[in-house]
Formats: sequence, C-alpha cells, structure tokens
Amino acid sequence: MKEAILAKMAELRQVGAEDAALAFAAERSMEMVCAYCNLEEVPQELEHVCVCIGLEIYDKGGLQEGGIKEITEGKVSVTFADGADTAGAFLLHYQEELNRFRKMQW
Repeated sequence: MKEAILAKMAELRQVGAEDAALAFAAERSMEMVCAYCNLEEVPQELEHVCVCIGLEIYDKGGLQEGGIKEITEGKVSVTFADGADTAGAFLLHYQEELNRFRKMQW
C-alpha cells in the first residue's frame, strides 16, 4: 500500500531527489489515517485519501502540532500557533471519507 501511495505522490509532484521526504509524507499520511480510524492498516478504499494527505504534508514540509509560535523576552510574551495546521484540524478536511472506516476503540 505504501508503495502505491508513494508512487502516486511522486507522479503528481514529479520529483526525483526528494524521495525521503515523499516517503515520510506517505508513511505519515498512513499513520494519521490508521490512528484516526483506529485501524491496523489502511484499507484500499482510502488510498486516494492517503495520497491527498501525503501531498499536503509534503507541500507544507510536515505537519506540526500547534505549539509555541513566537517568544518575546522583553515584557515576556508567548504566542501560540493556531490550530489550523495541527494534524487533528487537518484531518477534518477528510472527515467525511474517513468516518466511514472509523472503528470504536475500547
């Protein structure tokens, strides 16, 4: 499954030297789908969703959890990143497709 997702991502982005980044994005997309749906492996029907998620991860340079965005020392100021780029918020774009495969976890 990972090879198929990786091949489609490479075909869509036509890259050669960035195989490691594409491999990471493909693997991360599969992990995110499995974690969201509580599955051991990605079903064939979600292959295209993994490709879309993988391409977005690749294009953004990896998804980062909302954390500290900026720190100012004078008069101490800490700005936190908004939740727009977090993995949880990101998966909401694919919620309709993913929810069909979601299983309850006990």
